[in-house]
Amino acid sequence: MPIGNGLYAWDTPNPLTSSEPPHNYLNILAALAQGKPRNRSEWEARFAYWQKPPSETEEQKIEAIAKRIRTALARSNFLPTRAWSVIKQGSYHNNTNVRLESDVDLCVCLMDAFYIDAPPGDCPTNAELKREPIPFQFSEYKNHIAWCLEQEFGANAVTLGKKAIHIHKDHNEKINADIIPAYTFQKFGARANAYFPRPLPDNGVALLTSENKRITNFPVQHYLNGCTKNDRTGRRYKRVVRILKRLRIHMADNTTLTTKDRQRAESTASYLIESLVYNCPDNTFGHASIYDDVVAVLNYLFVGLNDARNGTTILTLPTWAFWYEVNGIKPLWLDQAWTMADAIEFVAAARSYMGL
Repeated sequence: MPIGNGLYAWDTPNPLTSSEPPHNYLNILAALAQGKPRNRSEWEARFAYWQKPPSETEEQKIEAIAKRIRTALARSNFLPTRAWSVIKQGSYHNNTNVRLESDVDLCVCLMDAFYIDAPPGDCPTNAELKREPIPFQFSEYKNHIAWCLEQEFGANAVTLGKKAIHIHKDHNEKINADIIPAYTFQKFGARANAYFPRPLPDNGVALLTSENKRITNFPVQHYLNGCTKNDRTGRRYKRVVRILKRLRIHMADNTTLTTKDRQRAESTASYLIESLVYNCPDNTFGHASIYDDVVAVLNYLFVGLNDARNGTTILTLPTWAFWYEVNGIKPLWLDQAWTMADAIEFVAAARSYMGL
């Protein structure tokens, strides 16, 4: 049975017709890591593997690490004087991760320290919100969290990054985690008029990077929206996200591709891929084959991203103007680490890679 260059055969039962993969299923796929599937049936076989999460114990893993983080934070004399919470976030928590070695993301958020955003000229004051300035800087808070983690995991296992505090423990513990200190973030809308109270804000988290740039996120809304979308699409949404993330890795590792396409795949943010898939209509999913779902998603994104309309009304604006992150709050193209050109190039390269 030749294996390599896209040629393979299956032991019985066939993975395309059985819920139980053959005993050498994973070995065959590993041997084919560098080989690009040549036709629909080979893509379907690859997608049958790629659509699954790396294991069935992801939530247990993130909860175990969260417990260790809480133990570390219990060493603090500062945190008991504040309201704080450990918030699970990232691809592990959202069940869209594709590599066992990817880091677990946990946010240590001060619930009584705030960054706020509001329309220009209509920002609520501390007096209106009944708050007082906090007596410490964000950098001091981040350094304190790092100190707590060093006491628990050892100084050599803890590294201060631009945004997160990285924990890496080898040997028996095998912990890889990004701990993100943050404040509560509140995004206020405009008042209807002077006689009505301000609408309730959208609540998220915010941090300052080491370069003093503020980054905001809405992990609770992201999780809830992703789960709801997954339910509405017969659990196909997260499967397609995992497939496209693995496709990105496969393209980046395939030495037969051009350097440009490999670099484009490697530099495409996983979060961008997840958000792009989220913006596809629900009826893009649910075909008889997961392959057809992936094709429908890539085709919808290709058309939507290349919509060249330049209107000024809701009826004439281009499709991509209505796209948001999975949280449903942040526009996908406003103040991001990526650009529309990045998304266009990745989708075009992925379609070409699949022969679409």
